[in-house]
Amino acid sequence: MLYPLPKSPYCVILGNGEYPPISISKNLIAGANLTVCSDGGANFAWHNELIPDLIIGDLDSIHDQARQHYTDLKVSITALKSQELNDLEKSLNYITDRYSFNSFVLLGFLGLREDHSYATLQIVEKQTSPAVFQVYSKTAEYLILPPGDYEFHFPVKHRLSVFAMPEAGNLTTTGLKWNLSGATLSRGSRGLSNISIKSAVHFSFDSGKILLIHLFQF
Repeated sequence: MLYPLPKSPYCVILGNGEYPPISISKNLIAGANLTVCSDGGANFAWHNELIPDLIIGDLDSIHDQARQHYTDLKVSITALKSQELNDLEKSLNYITDRYSFNSFVLLGFLGLREDHSYATLQIVEKQTSPAVFQVYSKTAEYLILPPGDYEFHFPVKHRLSVFAMPEAGNLTTTGLKWNLSGATLSRGSRGLSNISIKSAVHFSFDSGKILLIHLFQF
């Protein structure tokens, strides 16, 4: 297993960007309690013969064939036309107003366009939900964690980087080549390019958020 599985119940949101290998995507989708396509994410679902629970967004990116396919299957399609928010933010607002999840998995929201990728991380950072967010690109996963105690299982000798969003207080780690003990981590490069030396990696902190980036090694 290359990546930690999300804590149930969890929601998967599909976007219109780059995806990790299809085996990872399908495994994450298979265990989801709710699968939502954020506008053009419906194209990925359609091409891979997946049936989402909801399709949300301004619906300007979904292909006509995909829209008709899911209309025929009676999948709920909700048009949200606000130009102040992008489709991911619209989707998250819609979901968090109606459901409660321990984790969110975002697929297809990184890559293709750097501005969209940066917006994705900003949107996740400002969420007030206590949920863990796992965001996937073609080559890595990004875990955005609220305060708490965490244990993740990674292959030994995989590269991990830890960043503050914008600051993490009393941060302690174990299982890494360079661990922290009760540290205050601020924005910057201090947590860049660490390495897992044990299969179980622990993180504990009591304020702020951290961004953990795990690079896949296939």
